[in-house]
Amino acid sequence: MKPEGMNTEIVYPLDNLIPEIVSDDNMYESFDYVIDHLENSHQKEIYRPLREKIVALLQDEISRGVFRILPSDVRQIHVTDGPKERDVQAPRVIKRVGCHAIMVIVEKYTYPTFIKNTGASIKGRGMHWLHHIIEEDLRNVPLMMQYYYQNDIEHFYDNISQERMKELIREFISDALLLPILDSFITLLPQGLSKGLMSSQCFANLYLSIVDHVMCEHVLKYERDGECRYLYDRYCDDVVMWHYDKKELWKLRDIYVKEVAKLNLRVKPNEAIRPIQEGLDHLGFVHYDDYSLIRKRTKKNAARKLAKVKSRKRRQEIIGSFKGMACHADCKHLFYILTGKKMDSFSKLKKSVPPFKGTDGKKRFQGKRVSIKTLQNKHVLVVDYEKDVKTDNGSRHLILVDDKGEQKKFFTADKEMKYYVEQFDDHKMLPKPVTVEYDDSDGFGHYILVFEDPDGVIPPYRDESGKKHFRGKVVSIKTLQNKHIVIIDFERDVPTDNGLRHLVSVDDNGILKKYFTDDKEQKYYLEAYEANGNIPFDTTIEYDDSNGYGHYIFT
Repeated sequence: MKPEGMNTEIVYPLDNLIPEIVSDDNMYESFDYVIDHLENSHQKEIYRPLREKIVALLQDEISRGVFRILPSDVRQIHVTDGPKERDVQAPRVIKRVGCHAIMVIVEKYTYPTFIKNTGASIKGRGMHWLHHIIEEDLRNVPLMMQYYYQNDIEHFYDNISQERMKELIREFISDALLLPILDSFITLLPQGLSKGLMSSQCFANLYLSIVDHVMCEHVLKYERDGECRYLYDRYCDDVVMWHYDKKELWKLRDIYVKEVAKLNLRVKPNEAIRPIQEGLDHLGFVHYDDYSLIRKRTKKNAARKLAKVKSRKRRQEIIGSFKGMACHADCKHLFYILTGKKMDSFSKLKKSVPPFKGTDGKKRFQGKRVSIKTLQNKHVLVVDYEKDVKTDNGSRHLILVDDKGEQKKFFTADKEMKYYVEQFDDHKMLPKPVTVEYDDSDGFGHYILVFEDPDGVIPPYRDESGKKHFRGKVVSIKTLQNKHIVIIDFERDVPTDNGLRHLVSVDDNGILKKYFTDDKEQKYYLEAYEANGNIPFDTTIEYDDSNGYGHYIFT
């Protein structure tokens, strides 16, 4: 049995990842991400005009497999984080862009092998995310979580074996050009992994992922809404596991210690098994069986700073930072006591006023600007849009979406997408739930909005040639064999890589799908039924070889 999160579709090791890494989309997105996150605004002004030049340089180096990060490419910084002090390595900006572009693709293929309940440096799975996972489990199965075992690993990054790390990477990647590049990330320091490279976060998670999968074979688990949930959580090297029996928890502890020892790692002496009633200090919060509070150290630091600071701007920054933690726990009263403010969210307040409009009369939406690629295969809510917003690349529609409570926005020039958001607005359907999918059925790849329209009020989008573009996923007709479906509509002579085909829109048990056909018999009946006004019609797709050749027919 493979724990939740284990991907069984990707075949490892993977080869030929370089073309995906050096693609324009990936390289330019990586450049923009790194530059946008520079703290020094002067640095941003220096590097932005060099965007094309830097991307071209990195594409050349990575394509030839000569990109490296060497000790001469980084500077050492001593960092104090609460009681912890550490030395981190900060790469030069250009090297940082290259590392980011490489690791985005490496993470894309390695992260699906991680168990679900692991966070730290995984997009969408950070500290607050894992905190809420624990809260959900405590609400769902409190009797199974009466005791917890907590530990972390002694000098984790420093004690990761570089040779073992290289061997592990080769279980996932076999690309001859990419592997020496990744090796340079691993061997940047004489021992262990660098604490400053983006790559180290992924590598460290991979290193302990072996232990995670072993532990998921032993820890308690339960099923909720068809999902198997394991009572085992890891954030970087901090692990918590749960049980209703203290003795059984000690046995789990022994298994864990034995497994990490195989990696030449050792658990810190401050490991502990305690009842949940004493509180679990983890992820910046203290969890109890039915509520959670902010860690005492965080509360004291905020109170001290607020008492000392006189600058109004700095005080607002401290309050904002503290609220970012308090809103994830049962701390509304504490927040009011320390700040004198009620904890109303901006998302709640902004509903009382319309979006801000610029001098051009266009709406300016709140939320993070993202690439639509980051929303692929996600269920989101289209909240609002603004048409014909001027950008460096010409006029675009700006679309505001709600992604699980987080406001995001993206630009699009795609005619089909623009058509549908305008239809949502015209038919007063906003906000509208949709799924963002990638569709290349028309000979070119683009992102589409997949949505339900039970009353059929929105007509299909038509391109410049007048051809209808049906919603839904393109499937092989073979997947519809022996199924009872509804033929909704069709379009004649749609150009494809294999010549002209009829495109057929079907409803498969409430799910919109479409398929191409060149079968003369199918085309005949589709055209005849349309002429007689008999579309839509229900049918069963069957395979028929009675005429000496096999083909799919309507029955």
